[in-house]
Amino acid sequence: MNKIFDFNGLFDSHSHFNTIEANKSELVNEALKLGVEKIVDVGTDLESSQSALHNSSLFPGIILPTVGIHPEWLVPGSDMFELERDEQSIDVEILKLKNLVKEKLGKFFMIGETGLDYYWLEKNSELLQEDKDKSISFQKILFEEQLKIAIEFDLPVTIHSRNSHRDCIEIVSRYKEKLKGVFHSFTGNIDEAKEIMSMGFSIGINGIVTYKSAQTLRDTLFDLTKDTKIASPKDLYNLGIYLETDSPLLIPSNIQNRKKYNSPESIKFIWEFVYNLLNQ
Repeated sequence: MNKIFDFNGLFDSHSHFNTIEANKSELVNEALKLGVEKIVDVGTDLESSQSALHNSSLFPGIILPTVGIHPEWLVPGSDMFELERDEQSIDVEILKLKNLVKEKLGKFFMIGETGLDYYWLEKNSELLQEDKDKSISFQKILFEEQLKIAIEFDLPVTIHSRNSHRDCIEIVSRYKEKLKGVFHSFTGNIDEAKEIMSMGFSIGINGIVTYKSAQTLRDTLFDLTKDTKIASPKDLYNLGIYLETDSPLLIPSNIQNRKKYNSPESIKFIWEFVYNLLNQ
């Protein structure tokens, strides 16, 4: 299995730290007090990627920035969507992204968030099929071009695969010998997890695992860890399972709602839930 993160302690492998509307120093200090050592700050477009980079300069060695363009950039109805986007606009944005990586060589930790999102296309009953098909086609182009950038600059990827597992696997499989990365916010079954891991990729588990509706995910975790004693976060990492918050969304259910948003400190509570689950 490709080693994605060379960390042993608690860390947040996928957060949108740059979007949390709270005092950043307080957020970092709260996380550190609970033993969270590092926070991956995920970009979803060029602006948020630059914000993540700025945060990494404020908290060196703690905030690890990514650079990428989220598939919702091409999903009608998303706040990120603009009507005039086409193959030419994708090419322009990819060139900007690549130039930013070159300009800040060695500064970005990962490529992404990138991937495919069919969830909102399926939910939007008013969207014409031809527009759905166009979005899917453009998303695939955007995703594949970012994978190529990851390979060129030898960076791992953080992958969004909501309701699009099959197509994400098909695209990633073309580059699996040259790529490593994490399928973040994994909620699938054991077969899907094994398929991802067979390519040398890892999965990211967040607060969803604490939800009553996530029994399939909990069953998958049991299956993946059944031959291993899970005594520390490193035991999960060694299996290709990482913890994430996806903050400010997805507050774990085992936290008393002290806040109206999720934050990287929640990794401690996600870890405690997973530990108790696997050692019951």
